[in-house]
Amino acid sequence: MSFSVNRITVLGNIGKDAETKTTKNGKEIVKFSVATTHGIKKGESWENITTWHNVIAFSLSDYIKGQLKVGAKVYVSGRFDKSSYKNKEGKTIYTADIIANEIIPLGTDRPTADSTNDNDLPF
Repeated sequence: MSFSVNRITVLGNIGKDAETKTTKNGKEIVKFSVATTHGIKKGESWENITTWHNVIAFSLSDYIKGQLKVGAKVYVSGRFDKSSYKNKEGKTIYTADIIANEIIPLGTDRPTADSTNDNDLPF
């Protein structure tokens, strides 16, 4: 067996509130996007380039889901996955997603021992 690694980590801002759906089997799926920005030099100035990352997560706690709001800073780690499907017009649509196994909200609204019980903590 050969050894391989499929790991992606992003730290950025959420583009829109997370959407939660439930499959026919009762499994909860949460989808959201994260924007990361890097700079490139153009002449004497720098230009910011934004990259959007689609994130898919399963069975998140209510606390984490509540933190996934537009503009919030978030750390996401998981594996890279790509797939395709046919839309209603029969055109093939390709997707690239992060299948998250770790999500850490980085906002200032962090829980404290006095404000939550252990079931609400993200870790």
